[in-house]
Amino acid sequence: VSKEYTTDVHFAMEEETIMTEEVVVSANRNEVSRKMAPVVVNVMSAKLFDSVNSTDLAKTLNFQSGLRVENSCQNCAFPQVRINGLEGPYSQILINSRPIISALSGVYGLEQLPASMIERVEVVRGGGSALFGSNAIAGVVNIITKEPQRNLLSLSNTTGIMEGGLTDISTSLNAAFVSDDYRAGAYVFGMIRDRDAYDRNDDGFSEIPTINSETIGFRTYYKTSAYSKLTAEYHHIREFRRGGDQIDLPPHMAEIAEQVDHNINGGSLRWNYFSPNSRHFVNLYTSAQGIG
Repeated sequence: VSKEYTTDVHFAMEEETIMTEEVVVSANRNEVSRKMAPVVVNVMSAKLFDSVNSTDLAKTLNFQSGLRVENSCQNCAFPQVRINGLEGPYSQILINSRPIISALSGVYGLEQLPASMIERVEVVRGGGSALFGSNAIAGVVNIITKEPQRNLLSLSNTTGIMEGGLTDISTSLNAAFVSDDYRAGAYVFGMIRDRDAYDRNDDGFSEIPTINSETIGFRTYYKTSAYSKLTAEYHHIREFRRGGDQIDLPPHMAEIAEQVDHNINGGSLRWNYFSPNSRHFVNLYTSAQGIG
């Protein structure tokens, strides 16, 4: 090799094809071949949430085949997800594969789960009750939350303006912290939403209710060893929802008033262990939820 001239070197390469079977996460919680899986899992990535400019979970589920989010009340307009046509209480909503959300809070809490906390959503349509309980007759919606991977801080705001100057304002704050040795980390999320009531046909009764809500939570982990990890999660949802007529008056003074004021607190604690040879796996967890 000399800097005085250039040398061309030609390589003859032969084509070689290596076929591998596709691996998916199936409804039985084990990695199996897609062609052998009894139920196919459809995945909604974070890219979809960004593409549709969604601020919460309810706005994005409509873009998944076989799912429909509908408002089941004319005045309070609470959302519920229908899978294969069945009503919301027949669908099981999971957070990180755990039944932290009950059927009741699954109806009222879909709009209070911010998109900024979601890494992806796995949807299983069909009879999953044998694996996930009686609430999974229609199917399962598994929400995988983000895990801290690097330090970050973000603040976002989405403001929608409806007819008559009415507004729907959502503000989200997200922060992640990871230790220098990557043994510990925490992801904190929060969302505040304030929406005005909207009367489309000017009959004095709301088609879209007023909402004032706050959501805050965190996910943190600590690697107790090279093969084990302890993870803790918590979320708090407070929502005030009012529909009907004469929104500014107390409920007993209106002709029709449908009002919900509730607090949801839920969380989980789990410990995972992988054997050094990856042949054995131990998973211990506990979860709880309170609705007031």
